[in-house]
Amino acid sequence: MKLNQKTIEANQVTLIGLIVNICLFIFKFLAGWCGASHALIADSFHTLSDFATDIAVLIGVTLGSKPIDKSHDYGHGKIETMASNAVGIVLLLVGVFIGWDGLHDILDIIKGQRFSSPGWIAFWAALVSIMVKEVLYRYTVKSGHKLNSQAMIANAWHHRSDVLSAIGVMLSIMAAHDISSKVEEKMQEMFGPETFVSVHVEPSV
Repeated sequence: MKLNQKTIEANQVTLIGLIVNICLFIFKFLAGWCGASHALIADSFHTLSDFATDIAVLIGVTLGSKPIDKSHDYGHGKIETMASNAVGIVLLLVGVFIGWDGLHDILDIIKGQRFSSPGWIAFWAALVSIMVKEVLYRYTVKSGHKLNSQAMIANAWHHRSDVLSAIGVMLSIMAAHDISSKVEEKMQEMFGPETFVSVHVEPSV
């Protein structure tokens, strides 16, 4: 099937996003693992879901550009609409997953479960993710409007949601370090510096 110029441009933009998402997934997962950040590891799978929607957009845009035939009197434009709807559903499911995961962590803290501060490598990885995904969002949404592609615009907002979730991760890491420092000060007051050294667990690097 010969692709028109609009479809070729849309696929090029989406392929760039796909490659970036794969690289970011690996980067964030490894940084989260090295930095002992459960939040960043969970966010890396949010990025992986972007990869899945990139595939949906590639298929939707390509098939949606097919010309009118005997069985499709009005063309195949609805396929791209279905792809944009699929992106929206995935975005909703990812939001529910992140919310549930955050609630689970809050309940663990309320129950008194012990936790350690994530390493700062996780903080910097989240910051890198924010910058990269914001650039990708702007690039994709601009191209989507230029090509009048609702699937690309929906996918761009999936990139933006990754920015927002990474901001949440970054803030949670900062908060964890602040809480840990306060706990450390309190334990030093109660038990003395010498006793505290024996029970203190250093945060991950």
